[in-house]
Amino acid sequence: MKTIAFVSSKGGVGKTTLVYHLAHMLPRIGYPTLAVDLDPQAALSSMFFEETQLEAAWEKGRGTVFSCVAPLLRGSDELALPEPTPLSDSLWGLAGDPALWRLEGILANAWVNARTGNRLALKILSSFAQVVRMAGASTKSAVALLDLGSGLGALNRTALLAADFLVLPLAVDTLSLLGLRVLGPTLREWREEWRQLRESAQELQTDVPDGSMSPVGYIMVRTNVYGGRPHRSHAQVLGRVPSSYAEDVLGESSTARSVDEDPNCLSLLRNYYSLMSMAWDARKPMFDLSPSTGAMGSYTQLVHQCRDDFEALALRMAERCGLTKPSFDS
Repeated sequence: MKTIAFVSSKGGVGKTTLVYHLAHMLPRIGYPTLAVDLDPQAALSSMFFEETQLEAAWEKGRGTVFSCVAPLLRGSDELALPEPTPLSDSLWGLAGDPALWRLEGILANAWVNARTGNRLALKILSSFAQVVRMAGASTKSAVALLDLGSGLGALNRTALLAADFLVLPLAVDTLSLLGLRVLGPTLREWREEWRQLRESAQELQTDVPDGSMSPVGYIMVRTNVYGGRPHRSHAQVLGRVPSSYAEDVLGESSTARSVDEDPNCLSLLRNYYSLMSMAWDARKPMFDLSPSTGAMGSYTQLVHQCRDDFEALALRMAERCGLTKPSFDS
């Protein structure tokens, strides 16, 4: 199973919406999918589950990411088994929990102690990766999509250790580009520090994740498109994205003059306007909307375009990340 984390330097770029829709699309093109909510705000969970279902899970302390790692708060280094919830054919969800905020201090201390080779600290830092791996094995998923909150704290830093690959959603604004100047170098520093910690962990024979966090590209979201092309009001920002991503995230230069010819651009998603609010009310992806859910008239064409856009994006991500479809006898 491959794991893909969606990371943003700022909130409000539609990261969770991307995870939600790709989680529904990937199984349709043959990849059983596990969606993991690692954001304490649990926005992805609220899209998948009814409020009463979430409240019951939080009160009972079962079926969430936090319930798996809760033993850490009691001083144990053993994790509870994850209980992913089936959501549809070949799609499972592992809910988030506001209680994840309680781990921030524990994880911050673990990062400090891990630098001295402390075995318990290394196991604590490996906890999210282990939970994702166990959940993926129990569901026989081909891919796990990880939804992280915004920020660069210990919680996200630890959650990223579960990621084989990183996808960066970007809004068409200058703030997203400025955010890359901080996010990109920070990710590279974290990756290098974990590499060094893993080398020391091997001597302790501790089971720790690779934490490869390999960037596979960016997705431009909510782009205003007219006549099949981005509106000229977005042209200036879009022209700066290829070089900003290459320099800040990859630490290299880019010769691409636009996102259209940039191999790092996974997709340029348009603004789907009211489809998202319709999808929220209907509790289904935008590309599954119908006239009975309000998608009538000109919205019908936009629904079809949305389906084509997300299918193309899912196929490209599957290729970039080397996803493998399960055999029929597995």
